[in-house]
Amino acid sequence: MSELQGLVFRTANDGRRGLPEILIFDARAGPGGRLALPGMAPSGAVALPLVSEGRFSRHMIFDHGYADYLVWPLISAELAIRLAGCRTLFFPANTDAPEARDPLVARCCAYMRRNLDRDIQLSEVVRELGTNRSSLSAHFRQTLGCSPIAWLRQTRLARAAELLETTALPVAEIGAAVGYDDSNNFSTAFRREYGAPPSLFRNSHIRKGMPDSRKGGS
Repeated sequence: MSELQGLVFRTANDGRRGLPEILIFDARAGPGGRLALPGMAPSGAVALPLVSEGRFSRHMIFDHGYADYLVWPLISAELAIRLAGCRTLFFPANTDAPEARDPLVARCCAYMRRNLDRDIQLSEVVRELGTNRSSLSAHFRQTLGCSPIAWLRQTRLARAAELLETTALPVAEIGAAVGYDDSNNFSTAFRREYGAPPSLFRNSHIRKGMPDSRKGGS
């Protein structure tokens, strides 16, 4: 199958033979047609169920927390495209980022970063990622020690602090750029995170960046 060149396949009975990027669970057989939970995969691996066509509904697969699946009988070209897509979508280029340790968390963070200016609801995020709330929250707490919404709030405010330090944009515009349409809500959230309202935060950092007139004067 020339389409699969560059991919290495191994058969594992217990998931301990090396650390795979993508682990495929054979869900075609078994009593009651039960799906294995993706949490059985090694940390950092994407778990995909291999299902028989027409046996499982997509809702059932995603309700179990899977982000994608494969259908038997396999078509080599489709398999190559979908596995390559998994690697592109699930494994971020910046492997130094904390979220890079978990592909699902990495995808979620990337999606939320792209939408900082929008009122993102968790229901939208899990629908976009093809997972469920409990699975996503568990992955976040294990990888980053916080919930997805807490991460989103911290990231929004960190971006706001960066814009306050590096641009002359009005405070209200910065708030809107990071998802706060109400300037009062933005100010309250920012003060809670940084100990000062946005305007005072900006002024203090402007003063810190000014050259000291007492040095090098003529």
